[in-house]
Amino acid sequence: MASTNNSNPSSSRWWIWLALALLAAIILYSFLHQTPLKVRAALVTRGPIRSLVSTNGKIEPIQNFEAHAPVATTVKRLLVKEGDRVRQGQLLFQLDDADIRTQAARAQAQVKTAQADQSALKTGGTQEEVITLNAQLTKAQSARDTAQRNLDALRRLQTQGAASPGEVRVAEETLQRAQADATLLEQKKKDRYSVPEVARTQAQAAEA
Repeated sequence: MASTNNSNPSSSRWWIWLALALLAAIILYSFLHQTPLKVRAALVTRGPIRSLVSTNGKIEPIQNFEAHAPVATTVKRLLVKEGDRVRQGQLLFQLDDADIRTQAARAQAQVKTAQADQSALKTGGTQEEVITLNAQLTKAQSARDTAQRNLDALRRLQTQGAASPGEVRVAEETLQRAQADATLLEQKKKDRYSVPEVARTQAQAAEA
């Protein structure tokens, strides 16, 4: 009984040592046959960091601008297409301006007419009207002077008994009519246009 008990511990220790030796051999073998780790070296350089992120988004301008035609018309010619790069001041499209050109020509004619009317206000009428009025005034002043001389002569003759009171009275009436005609034409030349006519002409010029 004693001999059997002594042999069992020795056998167990032997197996333990064997296992330890085997484990050490495995570790040593793994260490000796280990694959070397590859390390890549690179020279450090300065450069941009690029990061790409794919997502959905909406691009909006910092300053929004909407182009509107100054008048109601249509686009006659389109000079660029969507996505083109354009520069400041570049012509993008051409509008149909036939109607507005007609209106501009009509407005220019109105401006010239208004300018002529304003010039007539300053000079007392058109050139033809001024010439005619001056001729009429000269004729009326000459008739007034002639009537005045005739009246003076008849009054002298009346004092001498060579002219009757009726002849003097007719000469006085003739002078009065001549004086009235001359005064009317002088006033007409001075105030060729009334205040309402002046205001109307100025309003037409401003509108043109």
